[in-house]
Amino acid sequence: MDTRQTLVNYIRIIQDKETDVYGLIADVDRDFRALQVLAVASGITNGAAIPNVEWLNSKHDEIYNALHKAIYGNPENNDPGLQQFIAGMNLPVTLIDIMGKWKDIANDVTLGQGAMNEADLRSSWTGRGADNYQNMRLSQQTPAFTSMVAFANGIANELQTITKLVVNFYDALQKAVVKLVKIVKDFSAAQLNANPIKSWVDATVEAAGTIVDVLGAIMNALTGTTISQINIVKATQAQIGFGSENKWPSPPKDSAGNFTFTDFSFQDDNNDTYQWKMVQ
Repeated sequence: MDTRQTLVNYIRIIQDKETDVYGLIADVDRDFRALQVLAVASGITNGAAIPNVEWLNSKHDEIYNALHKAIYGNPENNDPGLQQFIAGMNLPVTLIDIMGKWKDIANDVTLGQGAMNEADLRSSWTGRGADNYQNMRLSQQTPAFTSMVAFANGIANELQTITKLVVNFYDALQKAVVKLVKIVKDFSAAQLNANPIKSWVDATVEAAGTIVDVLGAIMNALTGTTISQINIVKATQAQIGFGSENKWPSPPKDSAGNFTFTDFSFQDDNNDTYQWKMVQ
């Protein structure tokens, strides 16, 4: 399975759990309300095996804070949560699609260079115009073709680097999301027993913490692509063989602005000078 399809599969798993994720805090609130009702009904004010309302409240706050951070992030520290991540999680897939387009460009330019190489008229055309034409092919267009292929492949490679950095993190994230939803959903608030409640809270906090860590790793990976971004910017600067405005090289012109593909070396059947000019 290729990288793109792998990412799409991971994204779909997360999308399938999106509604459940946004309902986790409500699920936890409901469970703790049921436990508090049991605690009040038991009349226990202090106990180890059977928790009281105060203990339940502390555990509720612990699990709530962990879930809230995992789902909504920490805006003060610019830490994203699942909500922000889900909104833009298709980015690596888009980058792969763009990478493919740049590879297509590189292939098309390579084909164009091949066609240019076949347009060698030295065996049938000599003279000043022929020399200028040949000089343009060798000193301008050939480097420009070569540079453009390298440019397109370079952008494609940088985009590929970015996607490879995050694909494993997407795998870890989808597993963590599935695990978190299962932990919260599987809990039963039917019994007022401290040990299973504590285990449930600890497991939920740990799973939520894993999500926070993975999201942080994804952000660090994307931030680390600054080098790739710089390389892309450099690639868009003037290329070898291109003009000063980074445009495809134009045929050479004389001081009057006329193309120099003018050749007086041929004569027609009537011995009249034949003038060849490039069509402008």
